[in-house]
Amino acid sequence: MRSFLLTLILAATTLHAAPQWLWLTKDATKDNSVSFRHSFDVPANAHFATLEVTCDNGADAILNGKKVLTNPDWQEPTKVDISKDIKRGEKNEIIIHARNKGGIAAMIARLKIKLANGTEKVLVETNGTWQATVTGKEEWKPAAVVSNYGKGQGPWGLALDGKPGGGKSNESAESVAASEITVPKGFKVEKLYNVPKDKEGSWVALTVDSKGRLIACDQYGSIYRMSVPAIGRTENLK
Repeated sequence: MRSFLLTLILAATTLHAAPQWLWLTKDATKDNSVSFRHSFDVPANAHFATLEVTCDNGADAILNGKKVLTNPDWQEPTKVDISKDIKRGEKNEIIIHARNKGGIAAMIARLKIKLANGTEKVLVETNGTWQATVTGKEEWKPAAVVSNYGKGQGPWGLALDGKPGGGKSNESAESVAASEITVPKGFKVEKLYNVPKDKEGSWVALTVDSKGRLIACDQYGSIYRMSVPAIGRTENLK
């Protein structure tokens, strides 16, 4: 029994949870330029390695002092072959300089290797063990986890897998169904509009003007004004 439990513990330590979205602080609307770093060991029998990064709104990744990728848009993750850049059997360091253009920000990364026997495994992924600082400063501290990775987790969905916001990269992400939202007794939720992320970004602010119209702002600073139909009517927003 003791050896069985030890096997389970060792197996658990080798498993990786999904990567997490990071920023300098939990309030990810601040600090538009943030740098992250992480050190890791690469097995001597690693044959191939790939790095995937995406950041709201963009990032550069440096591996062992060499720039290996630029991610220009969080909705299109960047994936590169870094097989020639990793140091096998040694300590490696990755630094990611992340940028935000307004609204909520976050960065996510994943590094996979393929061993000599063909086994592929996730070697590195973003989580709370990474360090962060304002870009240009050396005030490193533990990075803040803004959101977990996955459908329905934060506004980014499965961005690393080409499905930002939970939808496909070339489609608008579907909003949460009205029936799935819990509200107090006497209230009712109706779907008025599904925001096309590829055209209007992620809406991060909402208010009402003096004429009862909705005013929304996306993560890039654009403003949208909509007239709301009367209760019980089904016409679209205008």
